[in-house]
Amino acid sequence: YIRDYYRRHEPFRDGITVGLEMEISIPLDPEGRYRLTGIIDRLSIVDGVYEVHDYKTSSSLPLEEYLKNDRQLSLYALAVKNLFPDAKRVVLVWHYLAFDKEIKVEKSDEELERIRRETLSMIKRIENAQENNDFPPNEGPLCEWCEYSRLCPRMAHLQRVRDLPTEEYQREDGVALVNRYVLLKEEEKRISEELEKVKAALEEYAEREKVENIAGSDAMVKIRCYQNLEFPGRKDPEREEMERVLKESGVWDEVSTVDIWKLSELFKDGRLPPELMEKVKRFVKLKSVKRFYISPLKGD
Repeated sequence: YIRDYYRRHEPFRDGITVGLEMEISIPLDPEGRYRLTGIIDRLSIVDGVYEVHDYKTSSSLPLEEYLKNDRQLSLYALAVKNLFPDAKRVVLVWHYLAFDKEIKVEKSDEELERIRRETLSMIKRIENAQENNDFPPNEGPLCEWCEYSRLCPRMAHLQRVRDLPTEEYQREDGVALVNRYVLLKEEEKRISEELEKVKAALEEYAEREKVENIAGSDAMVKIRCYQNLEFPGRKDPEREEMERVLKESGVWDEVSTVDIWKLSELFKDGRLPPELMEKVKRFVKLKSVKRFYISPLKGD
């Protein structure tokens, strides 16, 4: 790696190095409650343009699109602009030494501001989670090698039963319940598909025979047709025009409602102004909802 890097950059006259392993620290919010602290591998200036260099020894080369969404170096660029008033342009440079390749990305001021806001929002989500003692496990591909898997609610049962003898494994209560649940869900899907076919056949029969009630041995199926009004949805190009007409006519307050889902997201992420957060908090009630998902075990 070092030889390739040396050959590419000798005699090392491509700009002035401002700092190596350079520690930076800047406020992320106007009040200074949250600070960004980090270490830049190398900061240089090339023809008046600041460059933030990050050196990688990874054996895989990421897509440039992935790096465009990288938060770390983007925040470093924000720090450089904050610390050096003459830094009008900051270029992010990733050096992938195993491939003798460098990738450069430049962020606009608007993009950097968006990343700053998103980072603050993430911090507030963590604070809210701490306040509500709500830290769901972050499941991922490295869970198999985690030293704490026996303590984790996502991995503990698998660790507990995986080494049981076959007969004991099949009799274990959790294993038996999951097997029964999967079997019933498969049956539910089969019945649901068959039910849709029977409904279609009933509809066809009713239209052909010109009837609305169809008698069976012990019950009757009543088929009713209702006309529902449909207005432009959120993604419909006509939605904006419809809302404008309603506002101009003075009936907007009668037909508009609060988007509870959006309000919930803003509240959970801490993206409402602090004063409004406190006012809205008294209307919030926590409700637990359980959903069941089926996923195959690895190796099965």
